[in-house]
Amino acid sequence: PFDIEHNFKRMQMQMQPRKKKIMTANNQESHQKSASNSNVVDRPTPTLPPTTTKPSTTGTTDNGLRIGFIGCGTIAEAIATGIARQTKVPIAQINVSRRSRQKSQALLDSFPELVIIHDDTQDLVDQSPDLVFLCVLPEHVDSVLEGVKFSPDQTQQTLISIVASANLTDLAEKTSLPSRCIAKMICTPSIAQHDGVCLLHLSNPKAAAVSTKQQQQEEKKEELQRQEENPMKSTIMELFNAVGGCVECKTEDQLHTLMSSMCVMGPLYGLMQTHIQWMISKGISKEDANFLVTRQYTAIVKDSTTTTEEESPNNKSGGVEAETRIEQLIGEQTKNGINEQALSNWDRHGALQSYKNVLDSIVDRLEGTSDGAL
Repeated sequence: PFDIEHNFKRMQMQMQPRKKKIMTANNQESHQKSASNSNVVDRPTPTLPPTTTKPSTTGTTDNGLRIGFIGCGTIAEAIATGIARQTKVPIAQINVSRRSRQKSQALLDSFPELVIIHDDTQDLVDQSPDLVFLCVLPEHVDSVLEGVKFSPDQTQQTLISIVASANLTDLAEKTSLPSRCIAKMICTPSIAQHDGVCLLHLSNPKAAAVSTKQQQQEEKKEELQRQEENPMKSTIMELFNAVGGCVECKTEDQLHTLMSSMCVMGPLYGLMQTHIQWMISKGISKEDANFLVTRQYTAIVKDSTTTTEEESPNNKSGGVEAETRIEQLIGEQTKNGINEQALSNWDRHGALQSYKNVLDSIVDRLEGTSDGAL
């Protein structure tokens, strides 16, 4: 009996590590599928990891979107980086133009299992049956698209123009794609870090035609929009929401108005630079002035993005909608204090009206009614 009991216990001890090894291997296989073929088990997920493959139901890259970028400048590199880093929408392949060589090579180095560099635009388009981003200068649009054949029979292939001044109707004619498969998207380079918001306008010819008739009912426009929606719309929205957020613009007029918020980086940087130079003229070192202004402006902007309970759209008091965060912050300025006085001085000297004039000029240029100069 002793020998039997002893041998049984020894067998249990021998089996225990074997069982543990099997479980570890299974866990490792599971982690490899969900963590982009990583060889590290139980690796903590960092913020925005440089993932090179995307999870899919099959554990391979064959089940994700195949996306192309015609032109590979700063914005294209940022969008591709943001898309490659997100994990909500599976990505199988990111095809990029070789130009610029530095940026396309940087993408390939960062995401070698996703990125393919192309010298031929037609080959790039053929290898990107889901989404193709047009990321070239306005003056190069015609030459780049000349002779390139898209796939109008593949109703899901969508051309997304990053060219702010591009006309969606013209792009539909140049590519022979259905109008509903043409879109315009505007963003800033911060999309690479999943910051900022994308503006998206999906062409919708029937809905657009109705929207010009002011007497038509809103319900009819919405019904027409549903009938003519891009079959990739839900996927596109999910993708852009995964890289920071997305606001859909029903018309190009809405897009132009909202684009004004993305055209004030220059004025903001100019204001900050003016503040820095003013401090330097008062004897502050350049290093200290730059450090203080950049950090202080960042803190101010962060404070403005904090959503409070009172700001909730569903929170109303006495039938009046709650104040926005910006309205709250302005109201919080000390009565007769320096901040309140500074804002008042800006207003009295026409600075705020000048800012509105600049916004109007931006929209005028986008709509082609002027060159934007004041």
